Amino acid sequence: MCGRFVLYSSKERIADRFGVDPSSLNLITHWEARYNIAPSTHCLIVRPSDLGWREMVTVSWGLLPHWAKSAADRRYINARGETVFEKPAFRAAARHRRCLVVADGYYEWKAAGGRKVPYFFSMTDEQPFAMAGLWDSWERERDRIESFAIITTKANELSTAVHDRMPAIIKPEDYELWLDNKAADPARLASLITPYATTSMQCWTVSNKVGDPKNETPDLIKSVK
Repeated sequence: MCGRFVLYSSKERIADRFGVDPSSLNLITHWEARYNIAPSTHCLIVRPSDLGWREMVTVSWGLLPHWAKSAADRRYINARGETVFEKPAFRAAARHRRCLVVADGYYEWKAAGGRKVPYFFSMTDEQPFAMAGLWDSWERERDRIESFAIITTKANELSTAVHDRMPAIIKPEDYELWLDNKAADPARLASLITPYATTSMQCWTVSNKVGDPKNETPDLIKSVK
């Protein structure tokens, strides 16, 4: 699973990296580096706008399906890539409301001797990357909640020593297809949800302080022995 991640790149860098229309930067009025993003908080995603270009918006992490009876219903932080086009909670969004969840890295925990050791994963080129996501919009009377989930897949060779799952990371050359909500062929889209290349990633152990979402300092991603 993926339960915590970080994003410290500037919104200008992200806009350039992900081909976002510069005008959508104005939608992000409050921006700060974040080193311990947890479920239920608002996070940045990239998605197609109604006008066809890509926009950056912040939505709540924890998918609330549009058909949910109330805002208190179950939220989904992750969706398994193997079943995302079949499960009732995800299938409509997986076909028509896909997004890129922007990150500079993420955390995963390894069970070791009765305790859990946190690891930080990022790209070897230090660039922000895109986790496969899907979003939905729930509306009742005057209430409207936009939310998302991160799609997971089997771990690659680097990740498997820590956990058997990892976020599905979309390659830059596949952004256009993933964000094309008219492309609803599950088989073609599922081919993008695969373990990312091990040689493009790096990881190391980090402080147990990351376990508390109240901790939000840059030292959380530093290697510890």
